[in-house]
Amino acid sequence: KGRIPLLRDGSQQRPFININFVNNVITKIINEKKIVKIQGQIFNVGHEEYNLKLKDLASLVKKIILKRYKKKSKIVLYGSKDSSTNTNTSVLSV
Repeated sequence: KGRIPLLRDGSQQRPFININFVNNVITKIINEKKIVKIQGQIFNVGHEEYNLKLKDLASLVKKIILKRYKKKSKIVLYGSKDSSTNTNTSVLSV
């Protein structure tokens, strides 16, 4: 209880995306009159600013839990940077 587990050191990045932006892109594609313009195209709707380090996301979750539920939590790192099978643990202070 009260633990936010992170594999390795939490520096791995994951892409997130604003759902409103995705909705706008899909709407524009659906409404495109010239289907030939978009047929077979690949659309990259991501952006670098939405790439988050997992430790930063965990810190945000920790702050929300404290503010909303008045409960303390700690971020617990497990596994080594080179191996996902290592079960060593440590606590990340944020």
